[in-house]
Amino acid sequence: MVAAGWHGSAAEPTPGDEIEDVTTLAAFNVKADRFEEFGFRVTGQLAIPGTSYAMIAEVFPNTAASKAGLRPSELITKVDGKRRSIFALIGLAKTQDRKWAALAAGKTNVTWSFGVHAPGSKDRRVVTMTIPSPAPHWGSKTWTAPEGRVPAEVKEPGPLSDRARDVLDNGIWSVLRAETFFGVQPRYLAPVLGYEWRIVQPSATHRIWVTQQRGRTEIIREQKSPALGHSLFLTSPSGALEKASCRPAKKAKQDATLSDEEVRSRFEAELVFWLTQVGRVSGRWPFEPLSGQAEDIAILGKQAAETAAAPSESFLKLPRADDAQRALFSDALGKVGMDEDRWAYTEAARAFGDELETTVRVDPSQPPAQRTVLVGVDGKRPKSAHLQRWRDESRSAEAILGELPGGRAWWM
Repeated sequence: MVAAGWHGSAAEPTPGDEIEDVTTLAAFNVKADRFEEFGFRVTGQLAIPGTSYAMIAEVFPNTAASKAGLRPSELITKVDGKRRSIFALIGLAKTQDRKWAALAAGKTNVTWSFGVHAPGSKDRRVVTMTIPSPAPHWGSKTWTAPEGRVPAEVKEPGPLSDRARDVLDNGIWSVLRAETFFGVQPRYLAPVLGYEWRIVQPSATHRIWVTQQRGRTEIIREQKSPALGHSLFLTSPSGALEKASCRPAKKAKQDATLSDEEVRSRFEAELVFWLTQVGRVSGRWPFEPLSGQAEDIAILGKQAAETAAAPSESFLKLPRADDAQRALFSDALGKVGMDEDRWAYTEAARAFGDELETTVRVDPSQPPAQRTVLVGVDGKRPKSAHLQRWRDESRSAEAILGELPGGRAWWM
Protein backbone atom coordinates (compact mmCIF):
# COMPACT_ATOMS: atom_id res chain seq x y z
CA MET A 1 0.00 0.00 0.00
CA VAL A 2 1.19 3.51 -0.82
CA ALA A 3 -0.51 6.23 1.24
CA ALA A 4 -0.41 9.70 -0.24
CA GLY A 5 -1.49 12.98 1.32
CA TRP A 6 -0.64 16.60 0.64
CA HIS A 7 2.64 18.48 0.75
CA GLY A 8 3.27 21.06 3.45
CA SER A 9 4.41 21.25 7.05
CA ALA A 10 4.36 18.03 9.04
CA ALA A 11 1.90 18.03 11.91
CA GLU A 12 0.52 15.61 14.45
CA PRO A 13 -2.84 14.16 13.31
CA THR A 14 -5.88 15.13 15.34
CA PRO A 15 -8.91 12.94 15.99
CA GLY A 16 -11.14 12.85 12.97
CA ASP A 17 -8.34 13.51 10.47
CA GLU A 18 -8.31 11.21 7.48
CA ILE A 19 -5.58 10.41 5.02
CA GLU A 20 -6.60 11.65 1.60
CA ASP A 21 -6.10 9.93 -1.75
CA VAL A 22 -5.03 6.51 -0.51
CA THR A 23 -4.15 4.27 -3.44
CA THR A 24 -3.92 0.50 -2.94
CA LEU A 25 -1.99 -1.36 -5.63
CA ALA A 26 -1.95 -5.09 -6.26
CA ALA A 27 1.51 -6.63 -5.88
CA PHE A 28 3.57 -6.66 -9.06
CA ASN A 29 7.25 -6.57 -9.93
CA VAL A 30 9.24 -3.96 -11.82
CA LYS A 31 12.51 -5.38 -13.11
CA ALA A 32 15.25 -3.76 -15.19
CA ASP A 33 18.81 -4.45 -16.29
CA ARG A 34 21.62 -2.51 -14.64
CA PHE A 35 23.24 0.13 -16.86
CA GLU A 36 27.01 0.27 -17.12
CA GLU A 37 28.48 3.30 -15.39
CA PHE A 38 31.07 5.52 -17.04
CA GLY A 39 33.25 4.97 -13.98
CA PHE A 40 34.49 8.29 -12.63
CA ARG A 41 33.77 10.74 -9.83
CA VAL A 42 34.05 14.52 -9.87
CA THR A 43 35.00 16.86 -7.07
CA GLY A 44 35.22 20.61 -7.16
CA GLN A 45 35.17 23.96 -5.50
CA LEU A 46 32.92 26.95 -5.90
CA ALA A 47 34.67 29.95 -4.36
CA ILE A 48 33.61 33.59 -4.65
CA PRO A 49 36.16 35.09 -4.46
CA GLY A 50 38.75 32.38 -5.01
CA THR A 51 39.50 29.49 -7.34
CA SER A 52 36.54 27.54 -8.72
CA TYR A 53 37.12 24.27 -10.53
CA ALA A 54 35.68 20.88 -11.45
CA MET A 55 38.17 18.01 -11.22
CA ILE A 56 38.18 14.28 -11.89
CA ALA A 57 38.48 12.84 -8.38
CA GLU A 58 38.39 9.09 -9.01
CA VAL A 59 38.68 6.70 -11.94
CA PHE A 60 37.40 3.18 -11.36
CA PRO A 61 39.28 0.25 -12.93
CA ASN A 62 37.75 -1.70 -15.83
CA THR A 63 35.27 1.05 -16.72
CA ALA A 64 34.70 3.24 -19.76
CA ALA A 65 36.60 6.05 -18.01
CA SER A 66 39.70 3.97 -17.33
CA LYS A 67 39.67 2.42 -20.81
CA ALA A 68 39.47 5.90 -22.37
CA GLY A 69 42.48 7.11 -20.35
CA LEU A 70 40.78 9.58 -18.02
CA ARG A 71 43.05 10.56 -15.12
CA PRO A 72 42.21 11.74 -11.59
CA SER A 73 43.23 15.38 -10.90
CA GLU A 74 42.46 16.50 -14.47
CA LEU A 75 40.42 19.70 -14.66
CA ILE A 76 37.31 19.69 -16.85
CA THR A 77 36.89 22.57 -19.31
CA LYS A 78 34.56 21.15 -21.96
CA VAL A 79 31.77 18.56 -22.07
CA ASP A 80 30.84 16.99 -25.42
CA GLY A 81 32.81 19.68 -27.22
CA LYS A 82 31.18 22.65 -25.50
CA ARG A 83 32.70 24.89 -22.88
CA ARG A 84 30.70 24.67 -19.66
CA SER A 85 30.33 27.04 -16.73
CA ILE A 86 31.13 25.87 -13.23
CA PHE A 87 27.38 25.73 -12.55
CA ALA A 88 26.74 23.46 -15.53
CA LEU A 89 29.53 21.13 -14.41
CA ILE A 90 27.79 20.68 -11.08
CA GLY A 91 24.84 19.17 -12.94
CA LEU A 92 26.88 16.37 -14.57
CA ALA A 93 24.74 13.75 -12.87
CA LYS A 94 21.80 14.90 -14.97
CA THR A 95 23.90 14.54 -18.10
CA GLN A 96 24.69 10.97 -17.13
CA ASP A 97 20.98 10.30 -16.69
CA ARG A 98 20.41 11.49 -20.25
CA LYS A 99 23.20 9.21 -21.48
CA TRP A 100 21.58 6.27 -19.72
CA ALA A 101 18.21 7.21 -21.23
CA ALA A 102 19.77 7.06 -24.70
CA LEU A 103 21.16 3.62 -23.89
CA ALA A 104 17.76 2.46 -22.63
CA ALA A 105 16.17 3.73 -25.84
CA GLY A 106 18.28 1.29 -27.84
CA LYS A 107 21.37 3.29 -28.79
CA THR A 108 24.27 0.85 -29.05
CA ASN A 109 27.17 3.25 -28.53
CA VAL A 110 26.69 6.15 -26.12
CA THR A 111 29.66 8.50 -25.88
CA TRP A 112 30.64 11.19 -23.41
CA SER A 113 33.67 13.38 -24.10
CA PHE A 114 35.54 15.69 -21.75
CA GLY A 115 38.03 18.39 -22.59
CA VAL A 116 40.59 18.18 -19.76
CA HIS A 117 44.02 19.34 -18.72
CA ALA A 118 46.37 18.70 -15.81
CA PRO A 119 46.64 21.45 -13.15
CA GLY A 120 49.17 24.07 -14.25
CA SER A 121 49.48 22.60 -17.76
CA LYS A 122 48.56 24.35 -21.01
CA ASP A 123 48.24 21.05 -22.85
CA ARG A 124 44.60 20.26 -23.55
CA ARG A 125 43.23 16.88 -24.60
CA VAL A 126 39.86 15.28 -25.27
CA VAL A 127 38.87 12.00 -23.60
CA THR A 128 35.90 10.13 -25.07
CA MET A 129 34.19 7.41 -23.05
CA THR A 130 31.86 4.88 -24.67
CA ILE A 131 29.28 2.55 -23.15
CA PRO A 132 28.74 -0.32 -23.36
CA SER A 133 32.47 -0.92 -23.11
CA PRO A 134 34.28 -4.22 -23.80
CA ALA A 135 35.06 -6.65 -20.98
CA PRO A 136 36.38 -6.78 -18.32
CA HIS A 137 33.85 -4.75 -16.36
CA TRP A 138 33.84 -3.20 -12.92
CA GLY A 139 31.43 -5.13 -10.70
CA SER A 140 31.53 -8.41 -12.63
CA LYS A 141 31.01 -11.67 -10.74
CA THR A 142 34.76 -12.36 -10.77
CA TRP A 143 37.32 -9.66 -10.10
CA THR A 144 39.80 -8.93 -12.90
CA ALA A 145 43.02 -7.03 -12.23
CA PRO A 146 42.91 -3.50 -13.74
CA GLU A 147 43.97 -3.45 -17.38
CA GLY A 148 47.35 -1.93 -18.10
CA ARG A 149 48.35 -1.38 -14.47
CA VAL A 150 51.96 -2.28 -13.74
CA PRO A 151 52.28 -4.49 -10.62
CA ALA A 152 53.43 -2.43 -7.67
CA GLU A 153 56.59 -2.98 -5.67
CA VAL A 154 56.54 -2.14 -1.97
CA LYS A 155 60.11 -2.21 -0.70
CA GLU A 156 59.40 -1.17 2.89
CA PRO A 157 58.89 -4.16 5.21
CA GLY A 158 56.11 -4.35 7.73
CA PRO A 159 52.66 -5.77 8.49
CA LEU A 160 50.92 -3.45 5.99
CA SER A 161 53.32 -4.16 3.12
CA ASP A 162 51.17 -6.80 1.42
CA ARG A 163 47.96 -4.85 1.95
CA ALA A 164 49.51 -1.68 0.49
CA ARG A 165 50.68 -3.59 -2.57
CA ASP A 166 47.20 -5.10 -3.09
CA VAL A 167 45.61 -1.64 -2.93
CA LEU A 168 48.13 -0.26 -5.42
CA ASP A 169 47.45 -3.21 -7.75
CA ASN A 170 43.63 -3.25 -7.49
CA GLY A 171 42.41 0.00 -5.96
CA ILE A 172 40.48 2.95 -7.33
CA TRP A 173 42.82 5.58 -8.82
CA SER A 174 42.12 8.81 -6.95
CA VAL A 175 43.41 12.24 -5.99
CA LEU A 176 44.28 13.03 -2.37
CA ARG A 177 41.49 14.92 -0.61
CA ALA A 178 43.13 15.57 2.77
CA GLU A 179 45.82 17.98 1.59
CA THR A 180 46.17 19.88 4.86
CA PHE A 181 46.48 16.68 6.87
CA PHE A 182 49.02 15.31 4.39
CA GLY A 183 51.00 18.57 4.39
CA VAL A 184 50.81 19.36 0.65
CA GLN A 185 49.44 22.11 -1.58
CA PRO A 186 45.78 22.22 -2.67
CA ARG A 187 44.88 19.60 -5.25
CA TYR A 188 44.20 22.16 -8.00
CA LEU A 189 47.82 23.34 -7.71
CA ALA A 190 49.84 20.17 -7.08
CA PRO A 191 47.67 17.03 -6.84
CA VAL A 192 48.89 13.88 -5.13
CA LEU A 193 47.59 10.65 -6.68
CA GLY A 194 47.18 7.24 -5.15
CA TYR A 195 44.89 4.21 -5.01
CA GLU A 196 42.15 3.51 -2.52
CA TRP A 197 39.43 1.16 -1.40
CA ARG A 198 36.55 1.67 0.98
CA ILE A 199 34.31 -0.73 2.83
CA VAL A 200 30.89 0.51 3.90
CA GLN A 201 29.39 -1.21 6.92
CA PRO A 202 26.36 -0.35 9.05
CA SER A 203 28.59 0.77 11.92
CA ALA A 204 31.29 2.63 9.98
CA THR A 205 32.92 3.36 6.64
CA HIS A 206 36.56 2.30 6.35
CA ARG A 207 38.90 3.69 3.69
CA ILE A 208 42.52 2.96 2.86
CA TRP A 209 44.52 5.14 0.45
CA VAL A 210 48.08 4.37 -0.69
CA THR A 211 50.56 6.51 -2.63
CA GLN A 212 54.19 6.26 -3.68
CA GLN A 213 54.33 9.69 -5.32
CA ARG A 214 56.71 11.18 -2.73
CA GLY A 215 59.36 8.49 -3.09
CA ARG A 216 58.12 6.11 -0.40
CA THR A 217 54.98 4.15 0.38
CA GLU A 218 52.56 6.23 2.44
CA ILE A 219 49.19 5.04 3.71
CA ILE A 220 46.17 6.98 4.92
CA ARG A 221 43.54 5.04 6.84
CA GLU A 222 40.20 6.69 7.50
CA GLN A 223 37.14 5.74 9.52
CA LYS A 224 33.78 7.52 9.64
CA SER A 225 31.31 6.33 12.25
CA PRO A 226 28.06 7.83 13.59
CA ALA A 227 29.06 6.61 17.03
CA LEU A 228 32.79 7.42 17.07
CA GLY A 229 33.12 10.33 14.64
CA HIS A 230 35.86 10.83 12.06
CA SER A 231 39.40 9.46 12.34
CA LEU A 232 42.29 9.98 9.91
CA PHE A 233 45.68 8.26 10.31
CA LEU A 234 48.93 8.54 8.35
CA THR A 235 51.13 5.46 8.46
CA SER A 236 53.42 3.30 6.32
CA PRO A 237 53.94 -0.42 5.64
CA SER A 238 55.62 -0.61 9.05
CA GLY A 239 52.26 0.10 10.69
CA ALA A 240 53.71 2.89 12.85
CA LEU A 241 51.50 5.89 13.57
CA GLU A 242 52.99 9.04 11.99
CA LYS A 243 50.08 11.46 12.26
CA ALA A 244 46.47 11.41 13.46
CA SER A 245 43.38 13.58 13.32
CA CYS A 246 40.35 12.44 15.30
CA ARG A 247 37.05 14.23 15.75
CA PRO A 248 34.32 12.93 18.04
CA ALA A 249 30.83 12.25 16.76
CA LYS A 250 28.57 15.27 16.24
CA LYS A 251 26.33 14.17 19.08
CA ALA A 252 29.27 14.52 21.47
CA LYS A 253 29.87 17.77 23.34
CA GLN A 254 31.50 20.49 21.25
CA ASP A 255 34.48 20.69 23.61
CA ALA A 256 35.00 16.93 23.71
CA THR A 257 38.61 15.97 23.00
CA LEU A 258 40.22 12.58 22.68
CA SER A 259 43.13 11.55 24.86
CA ASP A 260 46.33 10.15 23.38
CA GLU A 261 45.25 6.72 24.59
CA GLU A 262 41.91 6.99 22.79
CA VAL A 263 43.60 8.09 19.56
CA ARG A 264 46.06 5.20 19.83
CA SER A 265 43.19 2.77 20.47
CA ARG A 266 41.34 3.92 17.35
CA PHE A 267 44.49 3.69 15.27
CA GLU A 268 45.18 0.14 16.42
CA ALA A 269 41.55 -0.89 15.84
CA GLU A 270 41.75 0.29 12.21
CA LEU A 271 45.09 -1.49 11.81
CA VAL A 272 43.54 -4.73 13.06
CA PHE A 273 40.55 -4.24 10.74
CA TRP A 274 42.65 -4.02 7.57
CA LEU A 275 45.07 -6.76 8.66
CA THR A 276 42.71 -9.42 10.00
CA GLN A 277 39.12 -8.59 9.02
CA VAL A 278 39.47 -7.96 5.27
CA GLY A 279 40.11 -10.45 2.49
CA ARG A 280 38.54 -12.12 -0.54
CA VAL A 281 35.17 -13.71 0.13
CA SER A 282 32.94 -13.81 -2.95
CA GLY A 283 35.67 -13.36 -5.54
CA ARG A 284 33.83 -10.33 -6.90
CA TRP A 285 36.00 -7.77 -5.11
CA PRO A 286 39.67 -7.71 -4.06
CA PHE A 287 38.72 -6.48 -0.57
CA GLU A 288 35.70 -7.58 1.42
CA PRO A 289 35.00 -7.86 5.15
CA LEU A 290 35.38 -11.46 6.24
CA SER A 291 32.23 -11.04 8.32
CA GLY A 292 30.24 -10.43 5.14
CA GLN A 293 28.64 -7.35 6.71
CA ALA A 294 29.13 -4.71 4.06
CA GLU A 295 27.17 -2.92 1.41
CA ASP A 296 27.92 -3.55 -2.26
CA ILE A 297 30.40 -1.16 -3.89
CA ALA A 298 29.38 -2.06 -7.45
CA ILE A 299 27.53 1.03 -8.62
CA LEU A 300 28.56 3.89 -6.34
CA GLY A 301 26.18 6.36 -7.94
CA LYS A 302 27.08 8.60 -5.02
CA GLN A 303 29.92 8.18 -2.61
CA ALA A 304 28.21 5.10 -1.23
CA ALA A 305 25.25 4.30 -3.44
CA GLU A 306 25.00 0.56 -3.77
CA THR A 307 23.69 -2.14 -6.08
CA ALA A 308 20.43 -3.63 -4.83
CA ALA A 309 20.41 -7.24 -3.70
CA ALA A 310 18.99 -9.80 -6.14
CA PRO A 311 15.16 -9.91 -6.02
CA SER A 312 13.65 -12.82 -4.14
CA GLU A 313 11.99 -15.71 -5.97
CA SER A 314 8.58 -14.68 -4.65
CA PHE A 315 9.10 -11.21 -6.12
CA LEU A 316 10.11 -12.57 -9.52
CA LYS A 317 6.99 -14.77 -9.64
CA LEU A 318 4.72 -11.73 -9.45
CA PRO A 319 3.18 -10.60 -12.77
CA ARG A 320 4.94 -7.75 -14.53
CA ALA A 321 3.43 -4.31 -14.13
CA ASP A 322 1.45 -3.02 -17.08
CA ASP A 323 1.47 0.62 -18.20
CA ALA A 324 -1.58 1.52 -16.12
CA GLN A 325 -0.04 0.05 -12.95
CA ARG A 326 3.23 1.88 -13.59
CA ALA A 327 1.34 5.15 -13.98
CA LEU A 328 -0.48 4.54 -10.68
CA PHE A 329 2.82 3.75 -8.98
CA SER A 330 4.51 6.92 -10.30
CA ASP A 331 1.53 9.03 -9.30
CA ALA A 332 1.56 7.60 -5.78
CA LEU A 333 5.30 8.31 -5.41
CA GLY A 334 4.71 11.89 -6.48
CA LYS A 335 1.99 12.33 -3.88
CA VAL A 336 4.31 11.31 -1.05
CA GLY A 337 6.94 13.80 -2.13
CA MET A 338 9.26 11.69 -4.28
CA ASP A 339 8.61 13.67 -7.46
CA GLU A 340 10.78 16.73 -6.92
CA ASP A 341 9.32 18.52 -9.95
CA ARG A 342 5.97 18.77 -8.16
CA TRP A 343 6.64 18.69 -4.43
CA ALA A 344 8.70 20.70 -1.99
CA TYR A 345 11.66 19.07 -0.26
CA THR A 346 14.52 19.88 2.08
CA GLU A 347 18.11 19.13 1.10
CA ALA A 348 21.37 19.10 3.07
CA ALA A 349 24.60 19.96 1.25
CA ARG A 350 28.24 20.50 2.17
CA ALA A 351 30.03 23.31 0.36
CA PHE A 352 33.15 22.39 -1.56
CA GLY A 353 36.24 22.49 0.63
CA ASP A 354 34.09 23.58 3.56
CA GLU A 355 33.10 21.87 6.79
CA LEU A 356 29.74 23.68 6.95
CA GLU A 357 26.60 21.78 6.09
CA THR A 358 23.73 23.88 4.76
CA THR A 359 20.06 22.93 4.77
CA VAL A 360 17.91 24.37 2.00
CA ARG A 361 14.15 24.26 1.46
CA VAL A 362 13.22 23.91 -2.24
CA ASP A 363 9.65 24.50 -3.37
CA PRO A 364 9.16 24.20 -7.17
CA SER A 365 5.66 25.67 -6.86
CA GLN A 366 7.10 29.09 -5.94
CA PRO A 367 8.41 31.75 -8.36
CA PRO A 368 12.12 31.29 -9.23
CA ALA A 369 13.25 34.08 -6.89
CA GLN A 370 11.47 32.43 -3.94
CA ARG A 371 12.05 28.78 -4.85
CA THR A 372 14.97 28.12 -2.49
CA VAL A 373 15.32 29.21 1.13
CA LEU A 374 18.36 28.70 3.37
CA VAL A 375 16.97 27.33 6.63
CA GLY A 376 20.03 26.08 8.52
CA VAL A 377 23.82 25.92 8.76
CA ASP A 378 25.24 22.96 10.70
CA GLY A 379 21.85 22.44 12.32
CA LYS A 380 21.53 26.05 13.50
CA ARG A 381 19.72 29.10 12.18
CA PRO A 382 21.87 30.86 9.56
CA LYS A 383 23.61 34.10 10.47
CA SER A 384 23.50 37.17 8.25
CA ALA A 385 26.97 36.38 6.85
CA HIS A 386 25.81 32.87 5.88
CA LEU A 387 22.72 34.29 4.18
CA GLN A 388 24.74 36.83 2.20
CA ARG A 389 27.26 34.22 1.07
CA TRP A 390 24.47 31.89 0.04
CA ARG A 391 22.76 34.61 -1.98
CA ASP A 392 26.02 35.59 -3.68
CA GLU A 393 27.02 32.05 -4.59
CA SER A 394 23.74 30.21 -5.13
CA ARG A 395 20.85 32.50 -6.00
CA SER A 396 22.17 33.25 -9.47
CA ALA A 397 22.69 29.55 -10.10
CA GLU A 398 18.96 28.75 -9.94
CA ALA A 399 18.81 26.63 -6.81
CA ILE A 400 22.25 25.16 -7.39
CA LEU A 401 22.15 23.13 -4.19
CA GLY A 402 19.27 21.13 -5.58
CA GLU A 403 21.52 19.88 -8.40
CA LEU A 404 24.30 18.47 -6.22
CA PRO A 405 24.15 14.67 -6.56
CA GLY A 406 23.92 13.25 -3.06
CA GLY A 407 24.12 16.68 -1.49
CA ARG A 408 27.74 16.14 -0.38
CA ALA A 409 29.97 16.45 -3.42
CA TRP A 410 29.80 16.01 -7.15
CA TRP A 411 29.90 12.33 -7.94
CA MET A 412 29.52 10.71 -11.34
